[in-house]
Amino acid sequence: MAVVSSTKKYTASAKLNAGTTTTGAQKYKSVIIGTLNPTSATPEKIMNVADLLAPCLDSAMLSVESTEVKVLTRES
Repeated sequence: MAVVSSTKKYTASAKLNAGTTTTGAQKYKSVIIGTLNPTSATPEKIMNVADLLAPCLDSAMLSVESTEVKVLTRES
């Protein structure tokens, strides 16, 4: 039987600098940018939105992550 994959959820979030711990390790906090359309949300478009959002945030943006959740099912 073949396995079918379908996108359930596609989101992006910004990782922000939240300072350092007492041992000097980097601390992060995450801000959800939003739920994305998997067919039109290219990496360039996601970064453009994050770049526009960055000046409004209370901490420096370190990186942007996109996450895709897929559902796998077997065809019968």
